[in-house]
Amino acid sequence: MCSLLAVMMSSISIGSLGEKISFRSHGEGSPLVLLHGFLESSLIWSDLEKTWSRKRQVVCVDLPGHGASDVLAAEHGMELMAQSVMTVLDHLKLSQVELLGHSMGGY
Repeated sequence: MCSLLAVMMSSISIGSLGEKISFRSHGEGSPLVLLHGFLESSLIWSDLEKTWSRKRQVVCVDLPGHGASDVLAAEHGMELMAQSVMTVLDHLKLSQVELLGHSMGGY
């Protein structure tokens, strides 16, 4: 299942040099954004994502420097992580979402 989900990743340019943030979005309904922890990727949500996307729009983001997303800066602080997630949500035209984070993703 992980390789199938990796193929479905989309990305958007976020940095001045065209760096990419990767994400998946599927399903319909109330948006739920899933954020992984430090040294992980959005693939930690694979099993839950499949179930939850039957009733909701599920958005999984690979935070900067993790998974399929590029490194954006020498340091990836919480503000940069939050800005990256907001860029994805703006791209998807989502203004109200529920967030679920594990470890660093919960910050």
